[in-house]
Amino acid sequence: MRLFLLFSFSALLLHEAYGFTDEPDRKALLDIKSQVSEENQDVLSSWNNSSPLCNWKGVTCGLKHKRVTRLDLGGWQLSGMIPPSIGNLSFLISLDLSENSIGGTIPYEVGNLFRLKYLNMSSNFLGGEIPVNLFNCSRLLGLDLSDNHLGGGLPASLGNLTSLMRVRFSHNNLEGNIPDDLAKLTQLVRLVLGSNKFSGGFPLSIYNFSLLEYLNILDFSNNDFSGSIPGYFGNFSLLEYLNLSINNFVGEVPTEGKFRNATVVLVFGYQYLCGGIKELKLNQCIVQAQPSHSSSSNKVAIELSIGIALLLMVLMAYAYLRNATDGFSSSNLIGSGSFGTVFKAFLPTENKVVAVKVLNLQRRGAMKSFMTECEALKDIRHRNLVKLLTACSSTDLQGNYFRALIYELMPNGSLDMWLHPEEVEEIRRPSRTLTLFERLNIATDVISVLEYIHVYCHEPIAHCDLKPSNVLLDKDLTGHVSDFGIARLLMKLDQESFFNHLSSAGVRGTIGYAAPGKTLSRIST
Repeated sequence: MRLFLLFSFSALLLHEAYGFTDEPDRKALLDIKSQVSEENQDVLSSWNNSSPLCNWKGVTCGLKHKRVTRLDLGGWQLSGMIPPSIGNLSFLISLDLSENSIGGTIPYEVGNLFRLKYLNMSSNFLGGEIPVNLFNCSRLLGLDLSDNHLGGGLPASLGNLTSLMRVRFSHNNLEGNIPDDLAKLTQLVRLVLGSNKFSGGFPLSIYNFSLLEYLNILDFSNNDFSGSIPGYFGNFSLLEYLNLSINNFVGEVPTEGKFRNATVVLVFGYQYLCGGIKELKLNQCIVQAQPSHSSSSNKVAIELSIGIALLLMVLMAYAYLRNATDGFSSSNLIGSGSFGTVFKAFLPTENKVVAVKVLNLQRRGAMKSFMTECEALKDIRHRNLVKLLTACSSTDLQGNYFRALIYELMPNGSLDMWLHPEEVEEIRRPSRTLTLFERLNIATDVISVLEYIHVYCHEPIAHCDLKPSNVLLDKDLTGHVSDFGIARLLMKLDQESFFNHLSSAGVRGTIGYAAPGKTLSRIST
């Protein structure tokens, strides 16, 4: 017995001495730093061997064993790649790499993080397929890989993550069918798969979705799903948002359960759907009805489908935005422009304060402005562009058309407000003036955006209305360019396309800021 106790005590000492050393974590983090582009490494200056690991910026350690449990690098504007050694952070519970410019692929070794509960790699430039090994992280509660360039299909092993509550794979290039094993995720609260290339009908296991009793948000929009819309979606008692817009569904829209509520269900952008409640504004179902083949009908259908295709983003309901702005109250008014009014709004579902730009549809060209801004922003991302979060295409309480764009809120207002404070009401007036250094930084931010949209976008874009009131400042006074309402895609100027239809008469832009040559030629160069 004494020998056994001695052996056990010695083993415990060895375990304490070597089992909980932070050396593997230190090496892994330094390896991550080495993969970050040199111009971004200043933000990781605290990551060095002269300071304790747990004092490094963005690093949180466990209280008992001092191993890394959280790594929060979201929004740090990092570029580079994720090294395989990230899989050595074996005590990691939460990993946030969102809103950076990280490229390459997701390392297979991420699947070694068996304690991981939260993984967020959204809004980067990650490509390749989602590694199958990732679905070995069986403790995951939240998984967000949205806004990347990921391809391939969803593996059946997704069903291994039985604790998963929130999933976001939207705005990628994922394709193929939805695996049957999705029905095993019985704890799901949110499932967002919008803006991908998923196809086919819903799997037979969809009827096992009765087990998914906690579903609150379900988004399958902007894909290639086909067949009929399952009426079973209407039975989810907690469902507050169901978006099936812009797919290839046909037939009659159900009218039972949640399908009775137009503020919950979105089925926007269809030619061959019918029925549903009247608020959905779909055609009535007619037995053996055939689509018209007249040239005028085809022309309308083509123009409609092109217009709808521009809205490649999640659509919100009018009632939701009305509540978020306290009925579009003047107390939430941020400002107004030529095409609309901007309100501050709190989105309870996202727990986020945003800016809502409500389009004045009585103004000539407002609808075209809405379409153009969506088209200009749907595929581009830059740290100095105001982030377009989503859009709303709905009707108000009187049945009138309602269009709005929802942006990330810039708390320090516009550059114009800082340059001309005497023109701003006192309650919103900045308390000081910008320093020369701050002005130079903002100018650099704007130049960086212009270089990106002119040179590095897959299709060059001209803003056409760049002025101080369209440069917004975040909490750190970083400049963000906004309002692409009259932008034009330069590569399409010589084509007889829908975008020729988007130009309005007169000068494009604000007099005093628009390029002088455009007043005569109306051509962006």
